[in-house]
Amino acid sequence: MPEIDFGFSPPVQRLFARVPVAQRIVRWFTDTGMEFMMVIAMWKFRYFKRVNMARRTCPKSLGFLAVHDSELRRKLNPDYDFGCKRPTSSNTYYRTFTKPHVHLETTGIERVEPDGIVTRDGTKRFIDTLVLATGFDVWDVNMPAIEVVGREGRNLGKWRRENRFQAYEGVSVPYFPNFLTMASPYAWVGMSWFDTVEYQMRHMNRLFRELQRRGLRTFEVTEQAQCALPRSHD
Repeated sequence: MPEIDFGFSPPVQRLFARVPVAQRIVRWFTDTGMEFMMVIAMWKFRYFKRVNMARRTCPKSLGFLAVHDSELRRKLNPDYDFGCKRPTSSNTYYRTFTKPHVHLETTGIERVEPDGIVTRDGTKRFIDTLVLATGFDVWDVNMPAIEVVGREGRNLGKWRRENRFQAYEGVSVPYFPNFLTMASPYAWVGMSWFDTVEYQMRHMNRLFRELQRRGLRTFEVTEQAQCALPRSHD
């Protein structure tokens, strides 16, 4: 997709500083727009197929204008619908592949040798550096990087894999007192990472204020509250 990016001029920045509500209004429109795009491209894809088909023509048109080689355009054209993978934005991506020192290989790697890569068609290309950008398993972010054990020996990673991914309000789990996590299951509000973080921090702020009000030092979500959550994410 095209990269629509621009900065705010000094007068506009001064306006935001003097009238903070103006900045919040702009923020609301940008966030709402992104959330709406996420809804129609992912959550309600089947109801907006024609809209997504139209959106798919945008990057295809950009590729057609930037890449004149029909075979190269074919290789660059995804074989899945818009929204099936996270869309990327760039105004230089397509043009990069038209440079004489850039070559797009889509036949797949047969093996990696000490001095190069052999593709499935038997061609060997000698390399100086190999960069592996293989993506990630989105659920891995919900697995702690270190072993986390709560009350009664409950292991968080093992428990989530055996009892589905879950977290109360996206931040807390039963049997783990004084333990909060960011971006856990049920945490995502849509596409904006900033909204996710801000909403979670507001929830934590309410929690800590209540702890201070009661003069307590320990908190823990109950299993009753956890089990009352909707099961739409199972």
